[in-house]
Amino acid sequence: MHGLRAPKFKLFGAAGGRLTGARGGDRPDRMASEVTYQLDECLVLSVVKAARKMTRKYDAQLRGHGVTVAQFSLMAAVRSNPGCSVSALAVRIDMERTALSRNLTVLERRGLIARADEDLSARVCTLTAQGDAVLDKVLPEWQRVQDEMRAVIGVENAEQFLSILRQLSV
Repeated sequence: MHGLRAPKFKLFGAAGGRLTGARGGDRPDRMASEVTYQLDECLVLSVVKAARKMTRKYDAQLRGHGVTVAQFSLMAAVRSNPGCSVSALAVRIDMERTALSRNLTVLERRGLIARADEDLSARVCTLTAQGDAVLDKVLPEWQRVQDEMRAVIGVENAEQFLSILRQLSV
């Protein structure tokens, strides 16, 4: 029965590369091209690749202020949602609770946010005065990258891109 299982394959090289089975047997280049094409057309891989590149660009711009784009987004969300519990904030910005907690801890250690128990069931975050000042300094840098990205893809495409992303995020 074990002979009926399909071997695992790894893709090597760029388009037109070849696949090599886990057992070392080569597959025809035609199959490699088909799989490569399918991967090139994969929506999720394309979104993930674009997200990584965009994240690196934003992070590079914000690095001078000592925050990542994820931390910036979190600080902006805290400012925009005063009195919101950490759990509600995680839902609102759709960030995994562990990633949210890790970023909150970093921001708290840097004195940019403060967490307090609102009641026994909820912790609430607020920006400190220092956090407000950092966010105010970072906003123009973030806007600069926003403008660059819009210029690269065009304003109309940027609006369509955001619309599609919103549809996928529901």
